[in-house]
Amino acid sequence: MLMDQTSLSDLIAIYHLGAMVVGSSSGPMHLAAATGTPHVVWGGGRKDIRTRYVDEWNPLKTPVEFVDPRFHTKPAKLLDALDRMSAHPAVTSRDAAPVILQSERSQCL
Repeated sequence: MLMDQTSLSDLIAIYHLGAMVVGSSSGPMHLAAATGTPHVVWGGGRKDIRTRYVDEWNPLKTPVEFVDPRFHTKPAKLLDALDRMSAHPAVTSRDAAPVILQSERSQCL
């Protein structure tokens, strides 16, 4: 576990090693987009979060799957998003480590 021990440069290096990143919409998830690491993201109660993410926060068009932030009431939605992203060519073409999980505290696990 790397909570409270991960610098920004460490996080970038870890993301480059991972097949994909999973976590809530936060700075580290935008960093995943900037590093080209496919990701599954949830967050925000705003209805326009998906549009804003694609138009403003993912300029490289890194592959992303969105999950309704209330997925905890329907865990299958998160599992479906993980399955779709796991099958994405951007993930399957990577000779990479297992999924990297990001905590709600925006630190790498």
